[in-house]
Amino acid sequence: MLVGHYGVALLVKRLEPRLNLGLLFGAAMLQDLVLWGLVLYGVENVHSPADYSHGRFLTFDFPYSHGLLASLLWALMAGSGGAWFALGNLRARTFLLLAAAVFSHFLLDVLVHVPEIPLFGQQSRKLGFGLWKHLPLAISLELVLATCASIIYLRSPEPTAKRVVIGMMMTLLAVLTASQLWASQPPSSTQVAVSSLFLILTTCGIGVWVDRHSNGEKT
Repeated sequence: MLVGHYGVALLVKRLEPRLNLGLLFGAAMLQDLVLWGLVLYGVENVHSPADYSHGRFLTFDFPYSHGLLASLLWALMAGSGGAWFALGNLRARTFLLLAAAVFSHFLLDVLVHVPEIPLFGQQSRKLGFGLWKHLPLAISLELVLATCASIIYLRSPEPTAKRVVIGMMMTLLAVLTASQLWASQPPSSTQVAVSSLFLILTTCGIGVWVDRHSNGEKT
């Protein structure tokens, strides 16, 4: 679930246009930012299943970034941090929306991951409905989420810069689909960590640029 997370950010942006889109992208992907950073430091781990060429998905040991308890803590921290910098009556709304954007990552990941998302520590009960084992269904879900979020976002009173975001969403969906359908060899953990961090930070930068460009057009 990648494009679906960005779709949540677009929905939150529609609910509260004053929140920066780059910030919302970062909130929706915060747990992956933590994951790939911890993978590079050897704290969390990513594995390639023996039948990777058939299923084309990776498995993880990631209690600190993706566990239920960890997800709640990341959501609370992100919401509190955003509310700290928000102004006046926007503080409570900022807290709730940022916390929801962060925690939505956990909810969407439970749908697609195999049972590997722990409730607490790595040895606790693990959740996951395993849609990745049914790749056409998982990709269809991504497509539905991306399409619905894009349509709702396009209906917002934003200027033409938002087309960049929709183009980015469609590009991500195409790259994701191609990589999952045709990849025969699993990437190394370092490769996937570095490329994922680069992708997330780039999309956050695009979100910041879109908001600034939009404000420029409005003025």
